[in-house]
Amino acid sequence: MLKQIINNPIMVLMLMLGAVIFGLKSFINMPVNLLPNVDFPTITITTTYQGADAKSIENKISSKIEEAVSSIDGIDELTSVSSDGVSSVTVQFKLEKDLERAFNEVRSEVGKVILPLEAQRPKIAKLAAGDIVLGVFMNAKNVDEKTLMKDAEEIIKPALQNVLGVGGVTINGLRKREIRVFLNSFLLNKYSLSASEVSRVLNSNNINQGGGKIINSLNEFVIKTSSKVESIEDVKNIQIKKGVLLKDVATVVDSISDTNAYAAKGTQVGVYITIKRILGASSLDIIKGEKEKLKELSKKYANQYEFTILQDMSLNIKANLSNLIFDLIFGSFLAILIVYVFLRNVYATIITAIAIPISTIGAFGILDFVGYDLNRLTMLGLILSIGIFIDDSIVVVENITKKLEGGMDVVQASHEGIKEIAFSVLSITAVLLAVFIPIAFLDGVVGKYFVSFAVSVVSGIIISYIVAVVCIPTVSARILKSTQGGFYKKTEPFFTMCEEKYKDFLHLTLKHKYKTIAFTILTIIVAFIPKVGLEFVPSEDRSEFSITFESKIGTSLSHTIELSEQIKKYLDKHQDVKDHIVYLDNGNKGGFFVILKDIKDRPSSKSQNEIINDLRESFSNIKGLDVKIGGSRGATPLSLSLLGDSFKVLDNVSKALIAKMSKIDGAVDVDRNYENTQPQIEIIINKAKAANAGVEATLIAKEISSSFVGSIPISKYVDGGKEYDITMRYADDARVSIDDIKKIQVKNNKGDLIFIDSLIEVKKVYGSPTINRYNRQRQIKVTSNLNGKIPLGDLQAKTEEIVKTLLPQGYIYSFSGDAKFMAETGAAFAAAIGLACILIYLILSSLYGSIIQPFLIMVSMPLCIAGVVGALYIGGSSFNLFVMIGIVLLMGMVGKNAILVVDCANENIKSNQSLDDAVINAGKQRLRPILMTTFAMIGAMLPTVFSSGIGSETNSSMALAIIGGLIASTALTLIVIPSLYKIMYPLDKWLRSFYEIKGL
Repeated sequence: MLKQIINNPIMVLMLMLGAVIFGLKSFINMPVNLLPNVDFPTITITTTYQGADAKSIENKISSKIEEAVSSIDGIDELTSVSSDGVSSVTVQFKLEKDLERAFNEVRSEVGKVILPLEAQRPKIAKLAAGDIVLGVFMNAKNVDEKTLMKDAEEIIKPALQNVLGVGGVTINGLRKREIRVFLNSFLLNKYSLSASEVSRVLNSNNINQGGGKIINSLNEFVIKTSSKVESIEDVKNIQIKKGVLLKDVATVVDSISDTNAYAAKGTQVGVYITIKRILGASSLDIIKGEKEKLKELSKKYANQYEFTILQDMSLNIKANLSNLIFDLIFGSFLAILIVYVFLRNVYATIITAIAIPISTIGAFGILDFVGYDLNRLTMLGLILSIGIFIDDSIVVVENITKKLEGGMDVVQASHEGIKEIAFSVLSITAVLLAVFIPIAFLDGVVGKYFVSFAVSVVSGIIISYIVAVVCIPTVSARILKSTQGGFYKKTEPFFTMCEEKYKDFLHLTLKHKYKTIAFTILTIIVAFIPKVGLEFVPSEDRSEFSITFESKIGTSLSHTIELSEQIKKYLDKHQDVKDHIVYLDNGNKGGFFVILKDIKDRPSSKSQNEIINDLRESFSNIKGLDVKIGGSRGATPLSLSLLGDSFKVLDNVSKALIAKMSKIDGAVDVDRNYENTQPQIEIIINKAKAANAGVEATLIAKEISSSFVGSIPISKYVDGGKEYDITMRYADDARVSIDDIKKIQVKNNKGDLIFIDSLIEVKKVYGSPTINRYNRQRQIKVTSNLNGKIPLGDLQAKTEEIVKTLLPQGYIYSFSGDAKFMAETGAAFAAAIGLACILIYLILSSLYGSIIQPFLIMVSMPLCIAGVVGALYIGGSSFNLFVMIGIVLLMGMVGKNAILVVDCANENIKSNQSLDDAVINAGKQRLRPILMTTFAMIGAMLPTVFSSGIGSETNSSMALAIIGGLIASTALTLIVIPSLYKIMYPLDKWLRSFYEIKGL
């Protein structure tokens, strides 16, 4: 078979060209994203129940919906927020759950829930969009705010939504068009009208609905009943009662909704439009399409609007991709250079180098075929595997070269060389593949990251194996030369000396084999002494971060905007800040999105974390605002949910926890999502007095709501085929104090107007505006940022110690966010390594026909962990998701050294060498390929270790861990494997005598 392949070079050439051509085509056409798709399928259920307080919403709406949907399989998290008049339940499913199926199941279960008659039908929505890929600020030039808001929602949003791959477009700071009715309490009293009467008449006099059909033998007619308003004048002229029109008791304005959202860039007020991608779509293609669309819109509306791109993920993706491609090319060059230093033969080096471009480019074809995109993990997998791709070829070429030096002609040397080493190459490849097979069974966020990396590596390994056993011998048989140049002859004595020195060293270690093993164990123990931190992913300098701020509960939006100017002043004068935008989505809460100058262009030369820490210290002086700064990924790293029945207990526990966490050095911005200090006006209806007056309690509540709410639509206005809400409330000057509530009149059962002042008691109280629940329990969430002085793992451990001492019986806690993912990463890593070790043992036992020798090979795997710890400690990095992914790759890499030694020792024993000679000669024979492949792997990763720019923090820690593991495992393998082989071979031989049949 091998002879036939070597004798058919055209077939081999076409096979390799095919891999390259299809790989290049896939590379050009593959979707490009920053990271693998890790967005959870999520369903939201929003229910409006006008007039109900947060507790009523919780009991009558949220808890019932939670109970209904909790029976659906595949739920990861179930959360709800109950606030005055609105219930919002969010069902987050596991990544593997199909979104359409989840949506149908939720809709079915929610449809069975019996809700109060006054509650509106729940609105169920799917959240399938992935990352934000583009953020655009839109401000007006020569148009008013109302026109800006209308066009942003009705023209700009649909245009941007139509770009292929867009999953969602969100407008921050949007105030929708409304027909607003401002009642005059004096005129209502004058005409003996109440607010609820006006609301009822408005709704009943604006209808448009079907009325069935008239069918006869010739025709069919559809009946439509219509009494709709078609202009603002129609609204004003609606007759409320005989002789009284709406305009007689109210002012009707075609305007926009109350100010409950705000966005501004500098002094320009506008809207901030964010665009998300559909899962699986290419971020770069979407951004390109959106930019083209924005050019069209900018040209079409040049006199009306200005569009400024602030958030552009393509810059991040391109920078990452550019850095990784450079690392790939430079790493390949270093690997080839190292191979040349060992081989000192240009032809042999060129033949060996063939494996890198074919394996790397061909891997893109497999990745595209199985449906993966081009992202950081798939690229890192290829970069860190360059040494593996060239590894098999090195072993093959090195063996063929030895045959040439032994006097064989080049064709015979190529055939015998690959024939002799084919089993070792197969074993190495099998071990590498075995490491990654268990990863296919991982799920969740961690699984997505691991699998993307694994598929990339496996794709390259498969092709590199084919190249090594098919292409390398074929090419070698035609261009490899038996003669060596002057450089080889001058340097060969040095390599020969190294082999002899190592041979002498092996004599010594075998003589003191037990001491050698003890020394190795002691070295591993010492290596674990340095303490290395634990986190989910490293903090990266992406030149952008978010700031959140919150004023005192009850502060108006306008005053919160004024207070936020203090943050703006700090940002405006900071030399490293390029741009920023402010947005508010609630009366007292908002944030800034900040863009920094590029790392190389910052006047201060400070990192993003250093800038954040400086700003955090400056913001501590701001009065009236609680300011927090998130990292490049936005969310707080530590998030702890306290769960139980009583908010009073949870309130006390969370306060005590925050007080103790704030004293931990490195924990900053410690806060919670619960406040019970919102000023509220509680209206208590005297049922006896109301009954005596002939007034129903529900009518009083409805009257107050109709007079003061103003945010719930009471009817619809149609213009140009679009519907707009008609809202109603008292004018602003008639709702400024408690006395204005007392002036409201309600009609009794006789039709007489009665002031509600005599029927109610008004109290000023303080309470929480919302009730949060997590997995069907009441929740207060405590969060914390980090300032770089403490790893997330240490902070989590300390927080856990504290919270265990504070929680009473019946109350529990649960981590979420990065802290949760970090725990999942550790569990997934342990499971993957455990399964990989079992699978490797099974494969090696099958290949070697031994139950002892696989243990010899697998000893090298734990040896590498010592090097990983040491490298991370020296480099100031931490254990994180990417390092753990790298360790999985490392486990496959380090096994090949032991395979080469053990396989060669077995062959030597078959050649009737003594045990000592077989082991010593195996070490000497395999020293060069072991060192060559190890140094080639290290050289391929060096550019990644020393890279800078966006994403370098993550990439370098991963490469550094692998290099540390390679160095430690190679050094310790060369020391301990021969000694272990000598100790365990007699046992292996004795066991073989029981199950091997001689003569077969």
